[in-house]
Amino acid sequence: MSATDQGYYPAFLVHLNQLYTRTNNPLIVPRLYNCYLSIAHASIPVSWYNVPSGSNTLVFKYQVSTESTPRTFTFNVPVGNYTATELASVCTWRGTLAGTSSSFTFGCIYQENTQTFQFLFSPNTQVSFFALTPSALALTMGFNSTQTNQYGVPVFPVFSGSSAGSSPFTDPNYKYFLLSVSDQSADLSSVRNIHVQTNYKVRQFSSGTNTLDIIPVTQGYGSILNYSGTFSAQMYDNVIGDITVSFTDDQGNPINFNGLGWTLTLRFDFVNPDANPRFDDQTDPLLAQTEDIVVT
Repeated sequence: MSATDQGYYPAFLVHLNQLYTRTNNPLIVPRLYNCYLSIAHASIPVSWYNVPSGSNTLVFKYQVSTESTPRTFTFNVPVGNYTATELASVCTWRGTLAGTSSSFTFGCIYQENTQTFQFLFSPNTQVSFFALTPSALALTMGFNSTQTNQYGVPVFPVFSGSSAGSSPFTDPNYKYFLLSVSDQSADLSSVRNIHVQTNYKVRQFSSGTNTLDIIPVTQGYGSILNYSGTFSAQMYDNVIGDITVSFTDDQGNPINFNGLGWTLTLRFDFVNPDANPRFDDQTDPLLAQTEDIVVT
């Protein structure tokens, strides 16, 4: 008995290594058959940064004693992948703030036991207050809740009155005070799951989606993530032509592999629902619209 007698066609594999692939000959789903799409294998480099471009900025507000309007100081962290202690070490600055003439310093330390960051600063008589304000990087570092100070500026809880127990600096001439402590554990994982999407809508849990599969990130930075899909999703289309794929995180942001290559093998299975009742389901209106299409 052949595979087609049992309601199956041999699986068709498409190997991809770029986001867009042109097919010279469209793949046509046989009449009375449904097409199921899955990931046969994926090899993906864990090469994205946890401090990417566009999310690498810390924004501070400060008040010069002789002025009535707060100023903004922006500190850019070099784009890259960091451990918590490495990130704390680069969040250090010493210089002269605009509107002042004396040196000002701030820095950061990481508390491993609580997985929180602390910002510290050196007092300056020309600055009334200096505060960290919301940003994508601040959220990554665990600064989530905000409050408004007397100047109407949204800031994180400020602890300028308490002396810091430790300092990231070695200069004994400076006395440092706590500026702010993150109110939740920092999350530097960046990407927890990779959402693989195609330009073809598939059926997942009785609804249509372009997300074919979700790959959990189980390897650390610099590794290769190998994955084989464990389920197939029914396609709505009866003709498969050019294929486009994309990779996003849980928030729908595109994942940047920073120039490293990846491979993805898609598997197309053709199943006759009459010969395989467990595949026959008429509850999806989108499927009902396409099941009677005949391609000649």
